[in-house]
Amino acid sequence: MGTTLPYLQPENNRPRSPGALYERMPILTLLLAGLTLSVVSCRKYPEVYVNPDDYSNVVDNQYFPLVPGTVLTYAETPADTTSVFRVTSLTDTVLGVVCCVAVETTYRRDGSVSWTGTNSYAQHKDGDVCKFAWRYTLGNVVDSWEAGKYGEKPGIVMGSSPQVGEYYTWPGDRPAVVVSTTETVSVPCGEFANCVEIRIPGEPAHRCFYAPGVGYVLYTDDSHVVEEELVGIERP
Repeated sequence: MGTTLPYLQPENNRPRSPGALYERMPILTLLLAGLTLSVVSCRKYPEVYVNPDDYSNVVDNQYFPLVPGTVLTYAETPADTTSVFRVTSLTDTVLGVVCCVAVETTYRRDGSVSWTGTNSYAQHKDGDVCKFAWRYTLGNVVDSWEAGKYGEKPGIVMGSSPQVGEYYTWPGDRPAVVVSTTETVSVPCGEFANCVEIRIPGEPAHRCFYAPGVGYVLYTDDSHVVEEELVGIERP
């Protein structure tokens, strides 16, 4: 993101957020098993002190569009739950940045609510989509993560023009790497070409797939066993 988001070294010794429910995506662990990449210059580390004038709550990145009124429904396995992601016209201000808000609710098989939460996103003027906060309620437990608290930085969820080998720092200072921009993904909702595949290292590692004009469509383990897939889209 140009000079606005300089390539900073990760802060390994800073205080950690007390939040425990890190998002799946994204669910957005440093080394990549089985991959040899020499593109450290592509690492993107968002700055702590952002310039609010550089961000907008209008998110139109082709791989992560957030149009108010859009509803994305996912089937989750093996939890046997359904997750509904609703893009709202609500806003949330974090670090002076006005963000758009998406509400996510997970339902059990009997229709009861397992957990619910909000996600706050903003798009940089160069096209990168950043996540600034999430807040979840799981039973009697309320958890949250917010940029600016405990030294946390906004995380890059999707770059403006993803390139193979490009690293992002997701919310919670978690690294992720683009491994493909030409994947064809088949899910119950349809078949999508030229998807971006992002690998999240860890134990275990996972992979996320994003379709042009749709956004997040598939989440698998490192062996491509499906854990979450898009089953429905409602557009405004």
